[in-house]
Amino acid sequence: MNAAERTQANLDTFVEPAPCAGGITLRPFSAGTLTLCRALGLTMITGAAKEELEAMSAEDKQRQLTTFLFIQSQPLGVVKKAVKIARENRAAFEEEYLLPFELDLPVAAMFETMSQLEQSLVSIEAAQVEVHARPGGRQNESKTQPTPN
Repeated sequence: MNAAERTQANLDTFVEPAPCAGGITLRPFSAGTLTLCRALGLTMITGAAKEELEAMSAEDKQRQLTTFLFIQSQPLGVVKKAVKIARENRAAFEEEYLLPFELDLPVAAMFETMSQLEQSLVSIEAAQVEVHARPGGRQNESKTQPTPN
């Protein structure tokens, strides 16, 4: 994939209308989605190495996938409360939010989502950025630049 194709794939991933997975409408993948996935440790979404994915248990894969479906399909207010609880007490999050969601989740939605994710993960991974401090930092720059008049 050349640079222009990768750019277009990234734009398509972030701008396309919300997909439907097994009757569940998902919000488009956004920077907020990526932040939540990182906060909840959803390594299947945030770019686990192939070896890490292969080492994951089926239960962990299912849990990550259903958590992703939860944060992408539920009302934002509910998602914000659930993520706050998940950060404080993962078991409470799973009992209060994830299990009730899973009980109503069609298995077809999981398979459709996995297929959609496989198509989008390359674009999502390419769009992730890591910010590093500039060597020397800003403090050094101010010493070398003249002060304004």
